[in-house]
Amino acid sequence: VAEDRAPAEAARLGIDWPYLVATSYRRLTGRNLAGSTGDETPEAVAAALAAASVPVLAHGLEPEPILHYVNPACARRFATTPDALLGLPSSATTLPDDRPQRTAAFEMVRRRGWVDDYSGIRVDRNSRRFEIVQGTIWEVRDDAGVRVGDAAVLEVTADIDDA
Repeated sequence: VAEDRAPAEAARLGIDWPYLVATSYRRLTGRNLAGSTGDETPEAVAAALAAASVPVLAHGLEPEPILHYVNPACARRFATTPDALLGLPSSATTLPDDRPQRTAAFEMVRRRGWVDDYSGIRVDRNSRRFEIVQGTIWEVRDDAGVRVGDAAVLEVTADIDDA
């Protein structure tokens, strides 16, 4: 079993979040993420994820995991900017009543490495709820197989509250 990288060590090592998010996704699922093949340079992967139309985000392994990567599509889905989301606890994207479902999904990810049938309710910056109809959550690992965080792609979402 591969180990987990301590958050302080991950920060010190300068984790390349877009690259590891995409390569971990491909390694675990056998699929390409948002136009990235995972074989490109880290810069090309970052550009592909930044241009993607689907929301992609990742958090680290802190005791209260914080968001370390958010692509522009994700920021738009949460009605804000990437910079406004970075550093926030990832649990803040979920209403308190919906957190047990989120926790259960991450427990499944710990057992399998990834899940591709995730659904759940999230809340944007304006307190509007939306549903993740189809999402994938996976462990983000470095090239040595050390877990540095978790990521998600929100393939299909639907508004619940009127805009």
